[in-house]
Order: sequence, then structure tokens, then C-alpha cells
Amino acid sequence: MRRLAMLLPLLATPAFAQVQAVVAGAPDPSFRLVNRDPAAVHEIYVSPTGRRDWGMDRLGQDVLVPGRAARISLPAGQCVNDIRVVFADGRAVERRRVDTCAVSQMAFP
Repeated sequence: MRRLAMLLPLLATPAFAQVQAVVAGAPDPSFRLVNRDPAAVHEIYVSPTGRRDWGMDRLGQDVLVPGRAARISLPAGQCVNDIRVVFADGRAVERRRVDTCAVSQMAFP
């Protein structure tokens, strides 16, 4: 309790309130990715446009079978992204500079 009492004045500072307002008001770039291909999706990558690498595979050990969707969660405010989907047969489909804040669902291919 004592530690909380010491932190309360810090939480009431204007700087902290501004940070909260920016995060709270930031658009949500998360979306559903639907597999509309006859092949399963083995890998999904989403990275901010301009980044040199794709980052981690968002499916991990999972596979996205045809007709199913995966929820892609992204940090608030990260709206312009590059997306790469790799299918079971090795094909890769990329979409660049996608405004994911403007869409709630995206189908591949």
C-alpha cells in the first residue's frame, strides 16, 4: 500500500495523462486474415512498412487451413504495414503499405 501511495502523485502528472490520451486515442490496426486459398497458410508476417525484416511468424506452430481466419493483433497506432503470407506449397504473397487501421478483415490470396 505504501508504494502505491508514493506512485499516485506521479500518475496524476500532466505528462502521464498525455501518454494515456495518445495510447487511448490511437487507432487499432489489428485485423482478421482469412485464407481463401485451397492451400493451408503456414506462415504470416506483418511488419511496419519500411522495416528491413519481417519479424516473427505470427502463426508459430499453427496452420491456417482454407476458409479459416486468424486474428492478427498489432500495437495501437501501427497502421501502415507490409504483410507476407506463405502457403504450404511454398508460394508467398505479399501486400505492401496496407493501412490496417482502415480494414477489419483481409483475405489472401
